[in-house]
Amino acid sequence: PWLVLGVLLAAGVVLINRHLAPLIGLAFLALLLGAGRGVLAPTVELPTTLAGQTVAVSGMVDDDPVAHKGNRRLTVRLDHVLGGAGQTTSRLRILATVYGAMPVHYGDLVLLSGEIVAPPRFDQFDYRTYLAEQGIAGVMPSARLVRVTAHPGDPLHMLLYAVRHAVIDAIDRALPEPQAALLLGVVFGYRAALPPALEQQMIASGLVHIVVA
Repeated sequence: PWLVLGVLLAAGVVLINRHLAPLIGLAFLALLLGAGRGVLAPTVELPTTLAGQTVAVSGMVDDDPVAHKGNRRLTVRLDHVLGGAGQTTSRLRILATVYGAMPVHYGDLVLLSGEIVAPPRFDQFDYRTYLAEQGIAGVMPSARLVRVTAHPGDPLHMLLYAVRHAVIDAIDRALPEPQAALLLGVVFGYRAALPPALEQQMIASGLVHIVVA
């Protein structure tokens, strides 16, 4: 049902501004590719030896950072974890919430510190399963961004993210709120665009899973 709603919203935007059609088509294709990757990826779980531990982790930002309510959410594929048990290698993906103005982009190598925990489960929404289906095993709710090293990401993903940003800017200019936020959230998975009140209503109704970021 959400896909049908998204198609209808996208079609409405194209009718309003036909110049957006190529960008919306490319962004919609990127969303379908991302959704397919999530469906095919095996679910993951945070090891009990890491859950609740304060650690330092290093890895690569392997998704487009999302600005959200004064913070940024980084999806990081880890390569090393340093904690009480010493340094270990890891290929886990985590979702880290960071604050501050230090710039960070897709592909960058980062060093983070903070408590790593299993994603919570809410009454109306199983956030842990939702993230696990995307290959994300844990979250760092208040991570400290210690270091960022610029590093090029995959060229195809960089192109898709550039298209996504262009679509977001164009839709923000073409539509009023909350229609623009709903279209960006449902069709393009850009949850950061949702107004706080609308996001809370979607969480309360168990519909927040229809947006991706």
